[in-house]
Amino acid sequence: SKPNVWQGERIFCGQILTSTQDILFSEYIGGNNLLLSYGNFFGYNFEDAIVLNKKIVYSQLFTSLHFKVYEIIFNSINKFSFEISTINLPKKSFYSKRNLDFFGIIKEGSKVLNNDILVSKVLITNINISLLPLYNLIYILFGKEIKNVKDKSISISFGNSGRVVKTELFSYSSKIKSYLGYYLKCRVYICKQRLLSVGDKLCGRYGNKGIIAYILSSNDLPYTNTGIIPDIISDSLGIPS
Repeated sequence: SKPNVWQGERIFCGQILTSTQDILFSEYIGGNNLLLSYGNFFGYNFEDAIVLNKKIVYSQLFTSLHFKVYEIIFNSINKFSFEISTINLPKKSFYSKRNLDFFGIIKEGSKVLNNDILVSKVLITNINISLLPLYNLIYILFGKEIKNVKDKSISISFGNSGRVVKTELFSYSSKIKSYLGYYLKCRVYICKQRLLSVGDKLCGRYGNKGIIAYILSSNDLPYTNTGIIPDIISDSLGIPS
């Protein structure tokens, strides 16, 4: 963002102090101006389909950022069963835990791929040894309680890879914990940069829209006598739609 005022200026109520790159002369700018050509291009732009110049993808005029939020809660069911976060996960490779910190939570700024662990979550259940004679014998011999450990870690699903921009931890007191049912909540924000691709929809200023059916380089597109190459090739049948 850029400032619209300077130091020492007297400001008034309702005055705009800053503006982003989408605001020009106090007006919001939606989209970019492209050079459009009407014509049939080997049937690829039939009806509302459009052909796009690849330089638009390289210039990142329509590059967008998509955010996805993951929330993980840790329950404390009773004194025999509770959930914790730890990096010592059973039967997990070092590669899947490479971006975790000491507490088993993903680090900010890490790039996560498919099946990478965001938050390690382990359910520990203390077995009541008074009900099982075999466990009671092990407790007498070794002096240790038998615990059942179950891995319930949260991993990245397919197609949602990106970069971790922020992690948040929320802890609750005993009174709020009894109302919510959990004592700790972890929230992870993942950002993914997405370029234009086949299947995306573009819309004009007056509502005429089209689906990108083919992306070609500038060398394969038609040009005028002066060497002007269009950015978009659309069919005249797509104007009413």
